[in-house]
Amino acid sequence: MKINNLIFILLLFALVTAGCSDDRDFNGGDNYITSFRLEKDGISFNGSISTINNEIVVTVPENILLNNATVNITISENATISPDPSSIKDWTAEQTFVVKGYNGTERSYKYKLERGVVSRNGDITLLTQEDVNAFADMGLTEINGNITIGAASGSDSIHTLAPFSKLTSIKFGLTINPTYAGKNLDDLKNLKKLGSLKVVELNNTLEEINLPQLEYIVTGINIDLPKRLQKILLPELKHVDRGIYISKAEVLKMLDLGKLETVIEDFTLDGGWGTNVLDEFKIGSLKSVGGSFKVSNWQELKSLSMPNLENIYKLELSSLKKVEKIDLSYLKTIKSDFQISNNDLLTNLNVSSLATIGGDFNLNYLPSIPSFDGFKSLSSVDGKFTLSNLDKLKDTKGFKSLKSVGKQFDISYMAAVEDNLDGFSSLSSVGVGGVSINDVSFKTFSGFNLKNVERIGIYAQNITSIREIDLTRLNIEKSIILNNIMSEYTLKGANVFDGELSFEGCAPKVVEGYSELGTLKFSLSSNKYPNYSFPTTKVKKDLSISMYNFEGFKMPNLIEAGGIVTIFIMSETLALDLPKIKSMGSLEIGSPVMRKLSLPALETINGDCRIITANYMGEFEEFNIPKLKTINGTLDFSGEYYTNNKLTNLDFFATLNSLKAVTIRYNKVLVDFSGLKNALSSISEKGWIVTDNAYNPTYTDAKAGKLIKP
Repeated sequence: MKINNLIFILLLFALVTAGCSDDRDFNGGDNYITSFRLEKDGISFNGSISTINNEIVVTVPENILLNNATVNITISENATISPDPSSIKDWTAEQTFVVKGYNGTERSYKYKLERGVVSRNGDITLLTQEDVNAFADMGLTEINGNITIGAASGSDSIHTLAPFSKLTSIKFGLTINPTYAGKNLDDLKNLKKLGSLKVVELNNTLEEINLPQLEYIVTGINIDLPKRLQKILLPELKHVDRGIYISKAEVLKMLDLGKLETVIEDFTLDGGWGTNVLDEFKIGSLKSVGGSFKVSNWQELKSLSMPNLENIYKLELSSLKKVEKIDLSYLKTIKSDFQISNNDLLTNLNVSSLATIGGDFNLNYLPSIPSFDGFKSLSSVDGKFTLSNLDKLKDTKGFKSLKSVGKQFDISYMAAVEDNLDGFSSLSSVGVGGVSINDVSFKTFSGFNLKNVERIGIYAQNITSIREIDLTRLNIEKSIILNNIMSEYTLKGANVFDGELSFEGCAPKVVEGYSELGTLKFSLSSNKYPNYSFPTTKVKKDLSISMYNFEGFKMPNLIEAGGIVTIFIMSETLALDLPKIKSMGSLEIGSPVMRKLSLPALETINGDCRIITANYMGEFEEFNIPKLKTINGTLDFSGEYYTNNKLTNLDFFATLNSLKAVTIRYNKVLVDFSGLKNALSSISEKGWIVTDNAYNPTYTDAKAGKLIKP
C-alpha cells in the first residue's frame, strides 16, 4: 500500500511539473505559413515558400486557367491570416497575406504566380486557318521546332494566329509564307526568343511586324521583297546570333531596332533599286557586327547615327541619296573592307576613333563632302586605299595620321584639292600596286614620306596645276607612268633607275637624272614641244618610241638599248635622231610613213630586225645605217598588206656581214640584193625566204652571185 501511494505521488508531481513548463515556454509569437496549395479540377499545385524573403511562388502551366481555383493553406497554431484566402477570386494576380501570432506579432507573405512552359516538340506547318485553329486549346508557350505559316503559293488562307498568342519561344524558325493573309503578327506579341524570322518574298498582305517583347534571335532575320510591309518594330531585340537581311523593302516607313547591340554575322539593310520612303533607322545601340554591315539604296534616309558601334568586320554604306551625316564616332576597328560611296549629299562623316582597317578602304562618289576631318585617328589600311570622285574636296588634312597602306594607294578625280596633298605627309609605307594619282590637283609631288614603293603613276587628263615631280629620294621597284600631264613640268629622279619609265601623251619640259633606265617608253601625241629631246644614255631593256604630231625626236646621248627597240611614228615630217646608239637587243620598225630612217652609229642588233617597208600609212624611201655589221637573228624586210614601190636595192645593208636568216617580201620595185652579199655566208638555205618582189633570187642564185635582176 505504501509503495502504491508513493508511485501515485511521483506521477502527480511529474504531471504538475510538465504543465508548469509548457505554460512557462508558450509566448504566442509563431506567425508562419507552413504550407500552401492551389487546386483546380482535381489537380494540385503546391506553393514554394521562402523563409528568407517570405515569398510564396506557385507554378502553373500556361494553358490552365485558375478561375474558381480553391486554396489549402496551413498557418501556425493560434495564429490568424488576412485577408481570408478563401475570399480570393483572382489567383493570377499578386497577393499579400498577413499572419498574426497569438501575441499580436505580424509577418507578411507575398504570393505570386509563375507560368510553366507548355511545349510541343517537332515542326509545325500551318497551311490553312483550320490548321491554326487546331492548336486553340493547347495554350502553347514554347515550340521546340520550326513553325511555318501559310503556303508558298495559292490563295490567302490564314487570317489570325490567335491560338499561338501565348507563345514565348520558337526554338528554330518562324516562316511567313505568301498565303498568310494577316496584316500583322500581333498574335505573336509575347515572343521573347526566336530561332529565326523569315518573311518569304511576294507576301502581299503583311503590313507590320511588331514583336514588342522579342529579345533574342538565334539564327537571323530574312525579309526579302515584302510588297506591303510598312513597319518592322523589334524594340527589345538585343542579340542576333547570325545575320539580319532586310531587302527591297520599298514601302517600309519604320524600322525600330533601337536596343539591338550585337549581330554575329552579316547585317544588311537594302532599300532595293525602286523608290522607297523610309527616312530614319533606329539602330543607335548597335555595338558589334561580326560580318558585313551593309546599308544601301535608301532614297529618303536623312542621317545614319550609330554612336555606339565599336567593331565591324566589313562596312558598306552606299547609294544613300539624301544622307547628310554619318556618325560612326566610336568605331575603332574594321577587320575587312570599309566602303562609303554614291552618297550625293553627304557632308559630315565622323569616324574619329577608327584607327585600323584590315581590308580595303574606299570613299567614292561623294560629290558634296569638303573634307575628311573625321578620319583623324586612321593610321593603317591593310588593303587598297581609294579616294575617288570627290568633286568638292578642298584638303586632305583629315588623313594626317595615315602611315601605312598594305596594297595600292589610289586617289582620283579630286580636282578641287588645294593643299598639295599635304594630308598624306605621314604616309611612309605602300604595298603592292604602289601609288596612283589620277586627275588630282597638286603643284609638286615628292612621294609623301615614302622611301620605297613598287610603282608611281600620275595621270592628269584635266589637271593643269602640276609643276614638278621629284622622285629623287624614292626607291621605285618597278615603274613610273606619267600620263597626259598637259602643264609644263620638271621631272627629277635618280641617275640610275632599273624599272620602267613611261610617258603617255605627255613629256616633261625639263628632265634631271635618269641617265640609265631599265625600260623607256614614249607614247606621245602632243606638239607642245615639237622638237623633243631626252637625255638618257643607256636603256638596259626595252625602248619604245611611238609618236604623233611631232616634228622631231632626239635622244642625243643614247648609246645602248639592251632589249627590243620599237619605233612607231605616225608623222611624215618627224625627224627621228638617235645619233649615238651602237647596239640594241632587237629592232621593230612599223612606221614607213616617216620615209627615212637614220641610225648612223648602229653596229649590232643582238636579235631579230623587222622593218615594215609599206603599210596603209605610207612606204619607206631611204635608210641610213652605214655601220651595221651584225644581226644575230632574222632580218624581215617586208610590206604589211601593202607593197613598197620606192626601194629598188638593199645597198644600205652593204656593211652587214653576219645574219642568220632573211625574209624579204612585197617590195614591188626591188631588183638589187647585192647589199646582202657580205652576209650570205652566214645564211642557210632554210633561212632564205624571198618572194613577191620585183626580183626573187633563190638561195642558189644568191650563192652564185645572181643578186641583181637580169
